[in-house]
Amino acid sequence: MANRVTRWAKSIGVSGARFLGPRLPNASSRRWLFNHVVPALMDPAVVPMGLIECPLKRISVNVPCDPYVYVHRNGYWCGVFFEEELESYLLRELKPGDTVIDVGANVGHVALPAAALVAPTGRVLAFEPNPELAALVLDSAMRQKLPLVMNAVALGEEAGVFALRMDPAHTGGATLRTVSDPAFSRSVQCSVQKGDEVMPALNGRVFLKVDVEGFERSTIRGLRKTLDRVDHAVLEVSPEWLGGDGVAELFELMSDAGLDAFQLCADGTVGSPMRPEAVTGQINVVFRRTTSNTSMH
Repeated sequence: MANRVTRWAKSIGVSGARFLGPRLPNASSRRWLFNHVVPALMDPAVVPMGLIECPLKRISVNVPCDPYVYVHRNGYWCGVFFEEELESYLLRELKPGDTVIDVGANVGHVALPAAALVAPTGRVLAFEPNPELAALVLDSAMRQKLPLVMNAVALGEEAGVFALRMDPAHTGGATLRTVSDPAFSRSVQCSVQKGDEVMPALNGRVFLKVDVEGFERSTIRGLRKTLDRVDHAVLEVSPEWLGGDGVAELFELMSDAGLDAFQLCADGTVGSPMRPEAVTGQINVVFRRTTSNTSMH
């Protein structure tokens, strides 16, 4: 009887939290919800485990979210990106007719909203080596009639077949790096292609997003020709995975392509220029072409 009453009370709390979450006005109030309310509600009997599609409140699209995955919590409870600054940047920058290249699409938290923003005349070219997730994102895009092309491959500097290692409880942690963490207990063989060799013709203004858990340098090395058509990009940069020299090389690769590094501000605006030594923890960095490349379009 006590368990039944507890579950009933939790179910009421879940309904209240999911009603309140999208109405919270800022990131700090959302953190309050996660830190003080949600932990008491996380019971598989009342909050089912696994991916379900949740609506975003600022973009007319549904995205798959698992309430037990840390980086899905904002989407599940509040209808916003985990990286709220990236969502705000996309809302400011993406327009119908743009092309988006999403390398490391995962469950589509960027690819699906981006497709909604560039529709009907633009498109998203998504790259995700995990075949299960690639199929999931493609299915969601097709049901929502979004202009998304899925490529079930990773992008690197040379073609081959590699082991994609992952934590079964956290899809966002999949990596092509060599890892010793026992949490990465599952692996699948995946195809890696050189980006320049598989990239189709690009139309309109081109945005590149790369989030490949430490494989960024190899990805960018394989996209040197494609970068000539990129107008702006957001790359996840992690000194823990890349090391200081790796961060510097990544910045240099982008600079050689005419794309300068800037801070991505909390409201999605572009802040001050960034140097690699200023990156002391994992962050998203904006790279923008500061001179016209119309001759390349």
